[in-house]
Amino acid sequence: MSKDSYRTLLYRTITALGVVLAFLLTLIIPQHMRESTDWSFQYATQNFSQGRLTVDGITIGLEGAEAYKYSGLLSQYVLIGDNLWGLTEAPGYIFYLLPFYYIHAPELGNLVLAAGMAAVAYLLLKRLRGEKTACLGSLLLLFTPVALAMMQRGYADSFGAAAFLSMGGGLYIYYCLCSQELTSRSAGILLFLAWIGLGCSVMINYYNALVVLVFMLHFVYMSARSWLAGRRRAVVWTAVWTGLGLAIPLVGLLFYQNAVFGSPWRFGFQYALLPVSFSLSFLRPNIKYVTVALLVGFPLLTPCAAAFFTALYRKTRLLMPRQETEDINDTWTKLRWDILLLLAGWIAAVYGLYLNYEWTASTQVVGIPFIVMARYYLPAELPLTVLAVLWLGHVPRKLLLAVTILSLAWGVVFFAQSALSYPVVLSHSPYNPLASSLPENSNGMSNMLSIENPNTTTGSVRV
Repeated sequence: MSKDSYRTLLYRTITALGVVLAFLLTLIIPQHMRESTDWSFQYATQNFSQGRLTVDGITIGLEGAEAYKYSGLLSQYVLIGDNLWGLTEAPGYIFYLLPFYYIHAPELGNLVLAAGMAAVAYLLLKRLRGEKTACLGSLLLLFTPVALAMMQRGYADSFGAAAFLSMGGGLYIYYCLCSQELTSRSAGILLFLAWIGLGCSVMINYYNALVVLVFMLHFVYMSARSWLAGRRRAVVWTAVWTGLGLAIPLVGLLFYQNAVFGSPWRFGFQYALLPVSFSLSFLRPNIKYVTVALLVGFPLLTPCAAAFFTALYRKTRLLMPRQETEDINDTWTKLRWDILLLLAGWIAAVYGLYLNYEWTASTQVVGIPFIVMARYYLPAELPLTVLAVLWLGHVPRKLLLAVTILSLAWGVVFFAQSALSYPVVLSHSPYNPLASSLPENSNGMSNMLSIENPNTTTGSVRV
């Protein structure tokens, strides 16, 4: 075996072992149904598995009462019609979770997505830099505290929305980097899978549509360039594959909305009772309260910022006259201008949206775990990791090793802190929730307290 082959095998083995370790961490620590999202999606999965996209008042009362027994709340279920209750969240994650639910292993759903996300990150980073960077990036991607915490929460949709977005976005960028080397069939399949992933992310989280819009703008720009260059046949085929990939999940979402809300153009969040609007007036309180949570939940945030400004500076120097190209590192040359701006747009779409989110601005609880605030920013994890890892490739080897070990330890420690910050839920069955004994007050919806109650006191984020 040659030296290069040995190193390739070593890096891939380390990555595989890291993925397995991340899986074990999320399985060993007991599951905590910490927020109403977990409870709502557990009962929604049970209802969907029986073919009930909506439920009546009696059923939601009984389910809410059972959740209340375990300090849970079904705030994502709201009244959408005459004695008819539906889910305010997009349904994509529940449909994805159903096969795992049927085999009584819903926790495997996020693990499969985590493996796919790590594989796409490895593929992309290998193309940008090499096997070593791909190994490092894949590990740091999974061992981010927010990623580990949401990976463990099998019924919450945050990790699923981020994973599909990361896989779709990562495959699209990989396609852009190597499209000239692929056959027309391989390029079409890769583009089709990329847009299916992006579309599925919207089917799981409505707000991911803003990130998908950034990708669509990039696709239109690149298609226009190819059209003007005379490659019109290729542009037509890429448009066909893109349309097919994006249409499949989005048409499914429209059918669901028509069946549940009576119109394909009515969305679940339009019925939400929680403060879920967006406004620039919420920017200041969000920066004040969310910053610490973000720095704890995403330790690569600072290296990512350094990477972006470094790449921007060096690429700008390339545009200046009499600038020697030898001064520019190959890593930033491979990261083309359009890809750099696409990654920046991806991050800006996520952070720009949620830094203006009413719920995180108005819901400040003394001692609140960082994960409650930071989880909304998980969809931007892949571009953040890609930029940070490319920048870390420039630091001395010993410093890189120290930063890597510290980041992995940081992820494990704060994941454990987050996972253990709520009491373990008593044993209960998510497969027959109405069979257990119910309290006398069976409406289950009136006196329940939740972390998502906006009438809370202001305080700092507990980390």
